[in-house]
Amino acid sequence: MAGRRLLLLLISALALASCGPMGARKAPPPAQDQYYSAERPLPMPTEAAQQSPAPKPGTPKMPEMEGDILIGMLAPLSGPQAAIGQQLRDAALMGLYDKQKTLSRVQMTRNPQLIIRDSGTNPKQLKQATLELLDAGAQVILGPLMAEDVRVAGKITTERQVPLIAFSNNEDVARPGVYVFGFNPAQQIRRVADYALRQQVQHYAALAPQNDYGRKVVQDLSSQVSAKGFSLQPVEFFTDGEMPQPEALTRVIRTVADWGEKRKAILLPMTGKPLAKTTYEIMATKNIRPEYIKLLGTGLWDDPEITAIPALQGAWFATSDPKQTLRFAEKFQTTYGKEPARLASLAYDAVALVTTLALENGATAFLPETMTDREGFAGPANGIFRLLPDGKVERALAVVEIGNGSFRIIEPAPSRFR
Repeated sequence: MAGRRLLLLLISALALASCGPMGARKAPPPAQDQYYSAERPLPMPTEAAQQSPAPKPGTPKMPEMEGDILIGMLAPLSGPQAAIGQQLRDAALMGLYDKQKTLSRVQMTRNPQLIIRDSGTNPKQLKQATLELLDAGAQVILGPLMAEDVRVAGKITTERQVPLIAFSNNEDVARPGVYVFGFNPAQQIRRVADYALRQQVQHYAALAPQNDYGRKVVQDLSSQVSAKGFSLQPVEFFTDGEMPQPEALTRVIRTVADWGEKRKAILLPMTGKPLAKTTYEIMATKNIRPEYIKLLGTGLWDDPEITAIPALQGAWFATSDPKQTLRFAEKFQTTYGKEPARLASLAYDAVALVTTLALENGATAFLPETMTDREGFAGPANGIFRLLPDGKVERALAVVEIGNGSFRIIEPAPSRFR
């Protein structure tokens, strides 16, 4: 199918449009070797308690019938990342359940199943979990989350020639067959910078945390604007997790004020209290007129709560289509009774991808040429994307403006890749 068409991941996209009968169900915590199959509904918590205990670790259950599609998943179900790991698990199960609603009788002969393992809190546990998934017959593995874990698991899966779709956004761990599926800040910066440049914004400044993320996005913006003959100056860094130092903030504000009525922008890759206080200090400055300045952000802003920050009204950042993300969030809330973390949508789209590929392509589903189709795929929660041969993932992003308690699309995401 390579090069023929953008594959719409309808398996989940159709189910995402309505809450359906799953609305009152909650997915139980998975046992160590628990399998989940799309041909059976998710058990209710009371039902799960009555089921037989799972096999002991190290003796994974094998697929039940010839033709089964076995999907492995590594998520941090213990340790400091357990909360997000559990949401990744929940979103994956929701995606698999939605698959059940759309399978035809013919497709049932290639029944998708999901086996989930805790990626643990150290490399030894992660290696064991990865090997157990592979020994169980996993044809593709989703996860893990952290970049250092992707390095460990990716080495093992590469040796066994099984693709890994990781939830990390660190492109440094990408390689052929190890796909970095997280939201890439460099792509977000390129998209919003391209839009700002086309709006004749010529002066740029930045306040960023002194960490790998902050330095990287500043470098990305500098590269983008310098390619058009402009510069990113001044740039001030501050200690991650703290407020910007008053002296640094004053230097940025004074320079921006001196630019007068020229179109200008300040990059603020931060969130929480630092973002609220910093934006207030900037926009409250009498010599900075709001009509001539734009505040720019990254995916860190992709949280509905920041729309309530008064000084961010009119600010820009790039993300996937907010309407799709909202539909996913609403269904997750209805299903599990809690709001999802933004990262949870990655697991939903990943399950949609691998199950659709398996059902459409059978034995060739997870070959590199199938997974890296140039036309890409339309994910139900985050829009179109494509896996690249080097392991990076390209996403089509919209530019949104914050205002009136919502994200308003001011430039839609492209409908296809060039």
